[in-house]
Amino acid sequence: MWYVVQVETGREKTACDDIKQAADDVLDECFVPQYLTGKRRPDGTWIPSKERLFPGYLICVTSQVDELADKLRRVRSLTKILGNDNAFIPLTEDERAWVQKVTQKDQRTVGESVGYMEDGKLVIVEGPLKGREDWVRKVNHRKRLAYLEMPMGGRTVRAQAGLQMVSKTQGKLLDREKCEVSRRTR
Repeated sequence: MWYVVQVETGREKTACDDIKQAADDVLDECFVPQYLTGKRRPDGTWIPSKERLFPGYLICVTSQVDELADKLRRVRSLTKILGNDNAFIPLTEDERAWVQKVTQKDQRTVGESVGYMEDGKLVIVEGPLKGREDWVRKVNHRKRLAYLEMPMGGRTVRAQAGLQMVSKTQGKLLDREKCEVSRRTR
């Protein structure tokens, strides 16, 4: 089962390393989901980078959640498994399937999506957000970011993901021919 662990924002990687060290025998995997994005330099060049997908959260995969919770009490970083008073709540099958589909076990990084606006509505033609347009609350064209509200561990969490906006004609061309528009539009 996959569980969301809440940690101090900005210390996700440190907390993940601490958890791996303290609970390696009960963990199948512990990771900080990331997304691809970038920064534009003043000269106009785009520098790719990775950012945290869910600031303040990481994901632990285990079949022994009670043992993991006991071991988390010994971790120096402030951590807690999300749940209600009676039990810890694992990710739903849909949430887990989405993360598995858009990332790989060795590298839990969500790629950049490509979309366009049509009649004031966002249409995503390629990438991990395709079919998940309802999660997008806001788009920043200049920073190539989508601001999301998505279900995660029984809650709605805010996240960001890379989203390159293209013109509608380029978007349809991209969908039809599966060509890479990003090289032509940069």
